[in-house]
Amino acid sequence: MAESQYLQKEYADAQGRGSVERFEAGDLVLLNGKNLPTNAVSAIFKTKLRPRFIGPFKVVAKKGLAYTLNLPKKMRTHPVFYVGLLKSYQGPAQASVEALARGRRVAVGRQQVAKPQDAERTAEGAATDQADLQLSNLTLEVNDPVLKSTRCLEPVHPTVHLLEIFRQAGV
Repeated sequence: MAESQYLQKEYADAQGRGSVERFEAGDLVLLNGKNLPTNAVSAIFKTKLRPRFIGPFKVVAKKGLAYTLNLPKKMRTHPVFYVGLLKSYQGPAQASVEALARGRRVAVGRQQVAKPQDAERTAEGAATDQADLQLSNLTLEVNDPVLKSTRCLEPVHPTVHLLEIFRQAGV
């Protein structure tokens, strides 16, 4: 019996669940709506085209791999969920700024902001795009007039604010 338990443990460890995310109290998370009752999800979204993840919800408490979420009363479902059903929430502005930092192309409105390395990776003999190269070397001070003229955009659209700074700086 002990040998078969050991073998089953080895199989389970080899298969594994991969790395599971860890959250702290106060973090915002998205909840997988796959196993939720339809009436709980329909209290927030329409059921026909509901998103795969719903939220964001705030993590209230943690006990092992189970997390208690601050769910709205109208969902009428138990607020404790396994960590595998949760995904960290990134706001739209945070996601696009992080994508810029990682060097991915980000579409904002109809503009695309490319990573500076794209200009260096052009085919041999092709002219490099100076605007992309200058983007990585741009330094602006707090009292810069370019920053002062675009402060009104910051609360509403933080990414547009960043793009407007680069545009006005001549990059």
